[in-house]
Amino acid sequence: MKIEKDILQRYSDGQCSPEEQAFVEAWFNEYDNNTFSEAELDRRVNALDKRIMPRQNKPPFFIWTGIAAAAIVTLVLGISIFRQSNLGDAELEQFTDINAIKAPTGAHAFLVLEDQSEYNLDQLQPGDTLRAKAYQLTRDQHGELRYIAGIATATPVYHRLLTKSGGNVNLRLADGSKVWLNAYSEIKYPVQFSVRREVALQGEAYFEIASLMQGTAKVPFFVRGDQQTIQVLGTKFNASFKTDSKIALLEGKVALANAGSALESKIEPVAQLQMQPNQVYDGHTLSTVDNITAYIDWKEGYFNLQNLTLGELAPKLTDWYGVQVHVSPDLTTRQLSGEVDRKKTLVEILTLIAKVYPIHYELKNNTVLISSSKK
Repeated sequence: MKIEKDILQRYSDGQCSPEEQAFVEAWFNEYDNNTFSEAELDRRVNALDKRIMPRQNKPPFFIWTGIAAAAIVTLVLGISIFRQSNLGDAELEQFTDINAIKAPTGAHAFLVLEDQSEYNLDQLQPGDTLRAKAYQLTRDQHGELRYIAGIATATPVYHRLLTKSGGNVNLRLADGSKVWLNAYSEIKYPVQFSVRREVALQGEAYFEIASLMQGTAKVPFFVRGDQQTIQVLGTKFNASFKTDSKIALLEGKVALANAGSALESKIEPVAQLQMQPNQVYDGHTLSTVDNITAYIDWKEGYFNLQNLTLGELAPKLTDWYGVQVHVSPDLTTRQLSGEVDRKKTLVEILTLIAKVYPIHYELKNNTVLISSSKK
């Protein structure tokens, strides 16, 4: 089967007719359904390269299963962001000058597909679209990842979204629920929901859950952590499953079960505690707070320092700036107040703190050491 470059051009632009779309996909399937040697694959790719002129604008991205199809699509559509590997643990950046430690820009996030291929979201442009049988995924003009459910599959198709230091990315799930993922976090979710709506979270995320009805009953949504499961019906809340669990409810109602389980588990968690708006649960105590939005400061672009100690601020700075921050024991309990824009450099933030407490800070072996200033 042969194919002309103008049809491929229209296909990648989303402008071809249904007949042309079927023809192009059949052409890719011809490669997808065959196993080629590495030499034969190179020959076919090189032959295709001679027929397809390079494109000036970055096109949408697509996925087909099979190594031959993946290699050909990468060449035809100019995708340089596709790679096969395991993400592994995020590493801290290496700095030699403390003044070079600036606020990160971009998503600092990776999307891991069902075949374990990864996409660096900072290299995906608004309008880029991924299409597969079970879903369609688009990054919109505001950087949000949006899922649209496709043909139902016999078994769930899961994706994972992971952030590194300075990471902050948001997505809209197939049911319309929105998720904002904080730095050093991971969320696993199905590309479309079937019997139950549930995701698994490590780290921290803010949720705005879409309210869905099944007959006269609301369809629950579950967020599973290692040690805790949150059940919601339609609400806004922040969930942190880092060193200690902390749930902050902004709107609606949630029920908590002090037992986590695998995402694929068929066991329905039993609620042991219910929360009301403006309440925070730290894994042990349920309390009502005056400023619940302080718990989503990271989402809104600032550090909330009110009633925060210097020791509690240190890991937040580490997560954001990508460098280890260590506070000497005599300073860890020093109380802070106010708010600080996350766009500031690390030195700018430390300079503000130095106006309140006499501190000394320096960079050694990629660790920022904060100690009492010598008089």
